[in-house]
Amino acid sequence: MTTSVAQTPEKAKDPIFRSAAIGVALLLIACVASRAPTQFDGKLPFVGQFVPFQLNAVYLIVFGPIAATLLAAYFWYQTTARPIQSAERPSREIVRLGGLFLGITILTFFLSAQYFIELAPEALCATRPHYDFLWTSTPGVNQIFHCMSGTQALNKGSPYYIEPQIVQSWGHVFWPVLTGYFLYRAWRRWRPIS
Repeated sequence: MTTSVAQTPEKAKDPIFRSAAIGVALLLIACVASRAPTQFDGKLPFVGQFVPFQLNAVYLIVFGPIAATLLAAYFWYQTTARPIQSAERPSREIVRLGGLFLGITILTFFLSAQYFIELAPEALCATRPHYDFLWTSTPGVNQIFHCMSGTQALNKGSPYYIEPQIVQSWGHVFWPVLTGYFLYRAWRRWRPIS
């Protein structure tokens, strides 16, 4: 009697776990850098010399939630591209993946909140938070400033608000919601059918 390799397959680890853990780690770094902007010098290990701009806390706050939403959409796509699993998964794996997805969602909400709490045009830095950006726009082309003390050097390389500014502000409301939606749908699809 011959034994086939197919009869006793080694269960490979699901790449979604690793990608989700990396996503949580990167979002956690972005959240820490957003609250301690002068501690992050913008130099990325291994790729810092190839990045054409000075990556700083403002970029992380503005583009971090967008990147998290794209990651969540990728997870959703990955789970819809594979057949529905009817096999039993250990409950600890289900809970672990749900915890990672919940972590991504919470960190995305936190990073989006920093957009209203820490960022503003230079003239409005004295008055915070800026939830009024959801219904008002400051006229003209405005550079985004990180309003914590000691951030003058990093503000020199900051991006500008898009026009109208309300669109960018509402984006920071919708990015975390979309992230949570995509991750919930991916998690539901990944779980076994009961």
